[in-house]
Amino acid sequence: MKVIAALLVVVAASVASAYDGDEDNWVPPPGYKAYPEGRYCNHGTDGDKGCEAQAEHTYCCVGAATTYFDTWRAVTVTSKNRTGGTGCENGGTVWCAP
Repeated sequence: MKVIAALLVVVAASVASAYDGDEDNWVPPPGYKAYPEGRYCNHGTDGDKGCEAQAEHTYCCVGAATTYFDTWRAVTVTSKNRTGGTGCENGGTVWCAP
């Protein structure tokens, strides 16, 4: 039990030291992918499984918040609906996001 506690202390110390609070000098980790833009999205929509193939989720999104599109997401790429188009409910566009 003492070994586990010691390991937890070491891990906690390393995580705490990874961020120094200076956002201006933040260095992205290896493999970091900057998102080009964000959109306001619903809570998920049907797609052609293209987003899931990239280990992401499928959302219907627009550029400005509404009562239907109420969650901001860092979208990565447009995708397709089940019929091969890019449109979705309430005038939105199908997007992938983590």
